[in-house]
Amino acid sequence: MRLRFIKLDSIFKGKTCKNVAIAVPLRQVYVTTLYLFCKCLNVLNIITQLYLLNCFLGMQYHSWGFGILNDLINGREWSVSGNFPRVTFCDVVIREIGNTNRKTVQCVLMINMFNEKIFLSLWFWLMALGLLTIINLAYWTIITFVPNYSRNFVSSYLTFHNIEPSEEELDYFLYNSAGKDAITALHLVSDNAGEMVAADLFAALWCICRECENRNKFEVR
Repeated sequence: MRLRFIKLDSIFKGKTCKNVAIAVPLRQVYVTTLYLFCKCLNVLNIITQLYLLNCFLGMQYHSWGFGILNDLINGREWSVSGNFPRVTFCDVVIREIGNTNRKTVQCVLMINMFNEKIFLSLWFWLMALGLLTIINLAYWTIITFVPNYSRNFVSSYLTFHNIEPSEEELDYFLYNSAGKDAITALHLVSDNAGEMVAADLFAALWCICRECENRNKFEVR
């Protein structure tokens, strides 16, 4: 991937991060695509775990968690629903002198009381995790590929440094200078390091791109 490494000494003068170097991907969407692909794998992983959980428990339908929860709320016994039975029949071998007898008796499966709560909690946890992951994937897809969201995102951070670009300059910065990978990286910086750090990086990247653009125009002339 083609990168441009630039020192930020002239932009972050007097600040602790003045020796930081940034890598600006040019017209690339590799990192963005890989990031979204990993989120898709997370969704697939959760769906696979739900499927394996259903196979392990031998459930005939995928929404059994809601059914069991409804049974618990309404006081519906396991003997009616058939889920996590508490009593079953066991074959017991009784050894006597010179003789072995096999008898069938009723056995109480107390462990199923705990299994029911454990697997029910696990099922709802996977469902909630899957829903949140899908929402997060949809959110990142929208902010990445819908142009208005990218424009508003960049413009809002540039205003921290009193930079008010025109719509043409903003589009050139988004689609020719920075690229989607840089915007995705700055989204992550904003989420993890704070808006002020992201605003400083946006201003630095904007100044660098404008400087390179002016230099290219000068070289063409």
